[in-house]
Amino acid sequence: MKKVLYSILPTIFLMMAAVGVQAQCHAGFTWEQIPGTLQIHFQNTSTSENDIISNIWDFGDNHEGDGINPTHSYPEPGTYLVCLIIHDSEGCASDVCHEVTVQPLQSECDASFTWEQIPGTFQIHFNSTSTSQYDIVSYHWDFGDSHEGDGHDPYHTYSAPGSYLVCLIIEDNEGCVSDVCMEVTVEGILSECDANFTWEQFSGSLEVDFTNTSESDHDIISFVWHFGDGHNGDGPNPSHTYNAPGTYVVCLIITNEAGCISDVCHEVQVQAPEGDCHAAFTWEIIPGTFGVYFFSQSTSQNDIISYHWTFGDGHDSNDHNPSHEYNEPGTYLVCLRIEDTEGCVGEICHEVHVEGETSGCHASFNWEQFEDSLAIHFNSTSTSEHDIISYHWNFG
Repeated sequence: MKKVLYSILPTIFLMMAAVGVQAQCHAGFTWEQIPGTLQIHFQNTSTSENDIISNIWDFGDNHEGDGINPTHSYPEPGTYLVCLIIHDSEGCASDVCHEVTVQPLQSECDASFTWEQIPGTFQIHFNSTSTSQYDIVSYHWDFGDSHEGDGHDPYHTYSAPGSYLVCLIIEDNEGCVSDVCMEVTVEGILSECDANFTWEQFSGSLEVDFTNTSESDHDIISFVWHFGDGHNGDGPNPSHTYNAPGTYVVCLIITNEAGCISDVCHEVQVQAPEGDCHAAFTWEIIPGTFGVYFFSQSTSQNDIISYHWTFGDGHDSNDHNPSHEYNEPGTYLVCLRIEDTEGCVGEICHEVHVEGETSGCHASFNWEQFEDSLAIHFNSTSTSEHDIISYHWNFG
C-alpha cells in the first residue's frame, strides 16, 4: 500500500504545477485620500483569467480587511505599507504591496499670542491672538518657569529677569488643536544698589567682624559673602574666624527686591594675635623664570628655631630663606609658620603672582551690553606672535 502511494505522489505534484502555470493573474490596486479626513479609499485593479474569489488587505497599521474596494480610516498621518493578496477560482494567488502616504489634515485653527511687561514689575500680561473657524474652548499656557496657566489673556509674575520659552496650546469645539512657542524676555527692573562693607578684627583672635554698609533704593533680600579662604556666608553682618593670619580677598554680593545686583571686594589683613613672635616674609621673582626667592622678615623676643614654608603647589621647605621653582605661572598662596624657643608660634600667608617668562603674547578684551538685556558680549583683542590656542574667561 505504501509503495502505491509513493508512486502516485509525483503525478499529483506535476498536475498541481501544470494548473499553477496555466492560471494568470496579477494583484494590483490604487488609492485616494478622502478630503478632510484620514480615510483612504482603495480601488482594486487586480486581473485574472478566472473569477477572483478572495481579496485580503493588510492596511499597514496592524489592521486587516477584505472586499474588493475597501475604505480604511487611519489613526494619524504617515506612510503605511499596504498589501493586497488575491486568490482566483483555480487556486492562483498573487500579492502586491505599495507605500501609501496619509496626508495630515489642513488645520482650521492657528495658535498665536502677544505679551507686554507691566512697568516696574516682573509681571507679564499675555494675550491670545489665536484664530479658528469654530469656537476656541481651551487655552493651555506653559510659562517656561515650571508654571502653567489657562484662559484667553492671563497674567504671570516671574521670579527674576531672563528669557523664557512660553508655549500656548489651543483647541476648538471641532477638535482642532494648534500650538505655538515663543521666547519671552523679562527685563530687569531699573534700580540702584551699591555693595560695600567694613570690618574689624577681634582682639587676641583670628576672628573678623564684617559690617554691611551697602545702599539700595529697595530692600536688600540677599547677602552672599566669600571670605577668601574657601568659606562662604550670608546675612548682613557676619563674623568669620580664619585659620591663620594673612591677607584675604573678601567679597560681598547683594541683591535687592527689584533684581538689582552689586558686588564689591576688599583685601582684608588678618593680623596674628599679639604675642612674643611674629611671622613675616617678602619675595622676589627671578626674572625670566618661574623661580621665586623668599625672605623671612619674622621677629621674636626669643630665638626662632623653626621655619616651615608651604608654597601653594604641594611643595614645602624648612629653610630660613628658601627659593622655589614653580612649574607654571599662576597665583599661589604661600604660607610661613615659625616657632621660637619658648614655643611661640606665628603664621602668615600671602598670594604670590608668578608671571613666568616674557612671551610675545598679550591678553586683552573689550565688551558691550546687548540692548534691553543683561547679556554682555565679550570680544578678545589679545595678540600673540603665535597662534592663540586657549581662551579661559572668568566672568566675576
